Amino acid sequence: MLCGRRTTYDTLALILEKISQDSANITVTRLFYKMETSYGILKQGLNNALRFKLAELRDKRYHITPKGLAFLETWEKLQTFLKEE
Repeated sequence: MLCGRRTTYDTLALILEKISQDSANITVTRLFYKMETSYGILKQGLNNALRFKLAELRDKRYHITPKGLAFLETWEKLQTFLKEE
């Protein structure tokens, strides 16, 4: 995040990061508490993650997909690139 506010992609990356860190995968309630954001923003981010197939919902738990892992890797590279001067 380069400025003070999270962008849609910042939120999406943070959601995917939290999902990937939880070894038992994660419910929406647990994710809500880890995100420290509003429920509306969380739901929008989860909907985007599902729509772009970066995450999937199985048995009321979110799981990151290989495409989601690739997104995270690319996002981290982009953040590093933008921070370099």
